[in-house]
Amino acid sequence: MIKMTEQEIMGEWNLKDSLSVSICCITYNHEKYISEAIDGFLMQRTTFPFEIIIGEDCSTDDTLKIINAYKSKYPNLIRVLTNDINIGMQKNFKNTFSACNGTYIALCEGDDFWTDVNKLQKQVGFLEENPEFAICCHKSENYNADTQTVMGYFPETAQDLELTIFDLFEANIAHTCTFVYRNQNIRIPLFFENLQMADWPLHMIQAGYGKIKVLSENMAIYRVHQSGVWSSTTAIQQLDASIVLLNCMNDFFQKKYSVQLQKSITRYVLEKALIFLDLKQFVKARLCYEEYRSYESINFLYASKYFIKKNLSFCYSFIAHLYRIVR
Repeated sequence: MIKMTEQEIMGEWNLKDSLSVSICCITYNHEKYISEAIDGFLMQRTTFPFEIIIGEDCSTDDTLKIINAYKSKYPNLIRVLTNDINIGMQKNFKNTFSACNGTYIALCEGDDFWTDVNKLQKQVGFLEENPEFAICCHKSENYNADTQTVMGYFPETAQDLELTIFDLFEANIAHTCTFVYRNQNIRIPLFFENLQMADWPLHMIQAGYGKIKVLSENMAIYRVHQSGVWSSTTAIQQLDASIVLLNCMNDFFQKKYSVQLQKSITRYVLEKALIFLDLKQFVKARLCYEEYRSYESINFLYASKYFIKKNLSFCYSFIAHLYRIVR
C-alpha cells in the first residue's frame, strides 16, 4: 500500500474544473496482484479528480479483504461493487463500467498495473487537446507471472500511431490496462455477456465516435498467467471467440462494416485451418479451409499459405523462417 494519504492525492486537483476520470477495475481471485493494481491507481499525479470503481466478483481468496483495507484508508477515492453470487467476468465488467460517471473512463483489470505516475495526465491531456480522438491507449509490457520473465511489448511500436475503427476490425490493438475513453454514456449490448472478451468489442464501439491515439510509451504491465481468463485459453479457442465477436459486432453495426469485418473473419477461419494442420488434425483443417473458401472475401495469398503448408510443409517452414529473419 502506498504511503500517500487521501488528502495528499486530492491536494493537487483543480476542483473548479468539471473534468474527472473514473478508473474501471474488475477483479476475481487476484489476491496476489490487486494491491499492485490499486497502488498504480493511487499513485497517479493529476490536476483533475479521479475515482476508482472496483467490481469484485465473489473471490474465493482474500481479494475482497485487501480491497476493503484500501477502501478504509481511501474512502473518498475507492468505490467497491460486490455481488451476492459470482456473475462472471463479462457481466461484472458491464456493471462496473456502467457505474463510471467520469468525463473519461480508464480501464485496468485487477491482475495488471500501471507503472507511470503521469499516465492518466498524459492520456487525458491528449484527449482534451484533440477532440477528434475518442480513445487514447499506449504500449505495455507483457510479463509472464509464472516464469517471471518479460515477453516483449504490445504493440511493438517505436512511435505514436493514429488508428481508426478499421484497425480494430483486424485485431485488438493494445492491452485493456492502457485504454482511456471519452465517456460516451453508451449502453453496453446484452450480447457482451456471452462473449469471452469485453474490451475489444467495447473499443470498437468507442472508436465509432472518433480516432484512436496509440502512444509509444510503455506505461503499464500486462500479466500473463495460468489463471488469466484469456491467456489460459488455446489458440483455437481464441480464434473461435474472435470469430463469434466479429459476427456479433457486424450485427451491432447493422452490416455497415460488413466487408471489413468479413475479411477478418475469413482470415481467422484460415488461421484455424493452419493450426489444425500443425496438430495433424487434417479433417478439421479441411473443414475450416472449406468454410474459408465459402466466403466472398477470400484472399489468394492466404489460400496459398494453406496449400503450401498442407502439401509442401518443408517449404512453408523455410519461407516462414526467412520472413522472420527479414522482419
